[in-house]
Amino acid sequence: MPIFLKKSMQKLYESDLACYFLDRENDTLFCEWKSGQYYSDKIFKESVIALTEFLKTHPVTKILDDSLQVDYPIPPDTQIWVAQTITPVFLETGLQKYALVQPTELLGELSNEQLFDEIDEVSDGSFVSKVFSSQQKALAWLRA
Repeated sequence: MPIFLKKSMQKLYESDLACYFLDRENDTLFCEWKSGQYYSDKIFKESVIALTEFLKTHPVTKILDDSLQVDYPIPPDTQIWVAQTITPVFLETGLQKYALVQPTELLGELSNEQLFDEIDEVSDGSFVSKVFSSQQKALAWLRA
């Protein structure tokens, strides 16, 4: 559960792999990815599609993507699919800041860095993205 969870935040989605919370007051979507060493590609893609659908109906200017618990590799073809699926929605909905909180496990960290590179490649520079080591630092940057 996010350390910053407030009563005013609305839980939009929960699966075995992810939870999404909307903070309308701060125009922020919080994504929390769960530990899931044995996840299926199908479940991962369903979670990403759910994220895009919520962004279309609940556009925000900031996203905090908490991947601290990620302990599974994201295959390269899935990383490309994610970038091509989610980045256009980021652009269409007016996202301005995207904060990624990195996991401590090397495997998850490498997958996230590769995914982040794919998103940056698809993006046209319309939003700023930055990597953090903690939720607190990411949240401070988003609110600055």
